[in-house]
Amino acid sequence: MISRMRRSFPALVVLAACGCSKEQAPPPVPAPSSAGPAIGVAAPADPSLVNPAISTRDPELRKKRIEENLALMNDPDPQVRMAALNGLRMAASTDDLVERVVPAMAAMLDGDSELSNRIQAAVILREYGAQAAPAVPALVKRLADPKMREVAMRALENLGKPAREALPALLDLLKSPEWAVRQQAAFTLGKIGKHVPEAVGPITGLLTGDTEPGVRAAAADGLGSMGTLAKPSLPALREAAAKDPAPAVRDHAAIAVRAIEAAR
Repeated sequence: MISRMRRSFPALVVLAACGCSKEQAPPPVPAPSSAGPAIGVAAPADPSLVNPAISTRDPELRKKRIEENLALMNDPDPQVRMAALNGLRMAASTDDLVERVVPAMAAMLDGDSELSNRIQAAVILREYGAQAAPAVPALVKRLADPKMREVAMRALENLGKPAREALPALLDLLKSPEWAVRQQAAFTLGKIGKHVPEAVGPITGLLTGDTEPGVRAAAADGLGSMGTLAKPSLPALREAAAKDPAPAVRDHAAIAVRAIEAAR
């Protein structure tokens, strides 16, 4: 096992906003940095507005609730903004509204005063996949923020070709003095895969030269995710699979070799 594992980002979900039943409810969300009760138990002035029932089968009601939550994204109360954000979470499959929902979430990611709101916006954008392409500039900007960097990288992993815009920043992060940043950047670049061929060389450099086993293992994973594009890294991966002093790195490198050799 890798001694230092990738951290998971916070599951900031508001029960009242997502319409979950008590049995399905995730753990309560911690309160934002300003004083006040946890969002999971706070009651806004008009709960009906932030309890959108967005999953309703009635398209007109669904549209109305989405519009209400879009308006509440600008509310001065950070807890109401969080509730509205989570109320919009179910809108990802509504193609005609995603064009408005994604920019609203990107704006929150870029400028909301509460860290918990910014993190949750990135978490939801990750779920939207390629539909979140308009949010790439905001996600790239957050790569420079130590408190947002990891969750922004995770969101970029799901975006495909539009995430190429983040390549220069991600390549810089491969050189970070922090092992966890190098590890996540290598993994993220691997997930973006065929859209960032320039990353093969730098990731291979981590595999062969990084002092942290967790980073070398993540580099192997990243290369394995890149398929035929990573064929130039096969000699280094075979060497790591045979001789790396860390068992986890040897295992991950061997898996990457098989993945690349099997890719078409």
